[in-house]
Amino acid sequence: MEQAPILISVYDRPVHFKRCIESLKSNTHASETHLFVAIDAPYKEEHQKNNNKVVDYAKTITGFKEVTLIIREKNLGLTNNLIDAREQLFSRYDTLIFSEDDNIFSEDFLSFVNKGLEVYKDREDIFSISGYQYPMVMPPSYQMDVYLWRGFSAWGCATWKEKAEKIDFRSEVVFSKVRNFLKNYQNVRKINAVADHFLPALMLMIKKNEVHGDVYLSMYQILHNMYSVYPTVSRIRNIGHDGIGSNCGDTNYALYAEQKLYEDKNDYEFPVNIEKNSQINSLLKDHYKRDKKTKTKDLLKLFLLNLGITNITDLKH
Repeated sequence: MEQAPILISVYDRPVHFKRCIESLKSNTHASETHLFVAIDAPYKEEHQKNNNKVVDYAKTITGFKEVTLIIREKNLGLTNNLIDAREQLFSRYDTLIFSEDDNIFSEDFLSFVNKGLEVYKDREDIFSISGYQYPMVMPPSYQMDVYLWRGFSAWGCATWKEKAEKIDFRSEVVFSKVRNFLKNYQNVRKINAVADHFLPALMLMIKKNEVHGDVYLSMYQILHNMYSVYPTVSRIRNIGHDGIGSNCGDTNYALYAEQKLYEDKNDYEFPVNIEKNSQINSLLKDHYKRDKKTKTKDLLKLFLLNLGITNITDLKH
């Protein structure tokens, strides 16, 4: 079976990046895998030194079938850096594995996601194969090695060109679709039924005028009744909650950075006809649960947003 290429996006975290690559290099199929590294250029002068360290280390990477470095001459931003790199990769391949630079991989990560890509390639309702498992205790009665969820995780995932290219990531398209989605309260009920954090995350995108790919892809999956496949034991450990990155603060650092990784033999199974499990979906709903008062505020913010008011102080004008 041909191994899917993997794309790592990186900016100015040389220590995270090196740990990420070294763990990936230890994977069984690393020597059969084409590694793409998309390095964005610094947008602040104080980021130049660490950005240079990232570039210098990237030029020394070995252990893969092929290494392609995409080194930006000007800053594109996280989303545009990924979009352009993805287009370059899809000009050569029909599948893609993606991760940012702050993930540590189990030794079977590549085997796991590649097997998932092969097994579920004909399932129109499956958008991606995730290597990450949320920090929750699985129900003892659930005996399968994987499960389905409508939410999307960008912490080490794989997908198919045919499905990925249906999504337009141009900012004007994204914001138009998000605004239209939020104006339909049936959509809001649908997304809230999956998890409480999606609605405020989508509204934050509008407020900050920033495209957050994982939230947008979760919206896409929910809107189109699609799933991601998740392992019951994580193949990913995230070390990005240390306050250094752009999106993750230092809250619950240990919860993620010390998460147990899969260490057993590669004898797990991917049931072709797997369906969603209501018990697991309830656990994920609880994982992101927001209290009643906070959810009421979210709905008020949504109402104001749909009136064109993104800040409560705007009501004074």
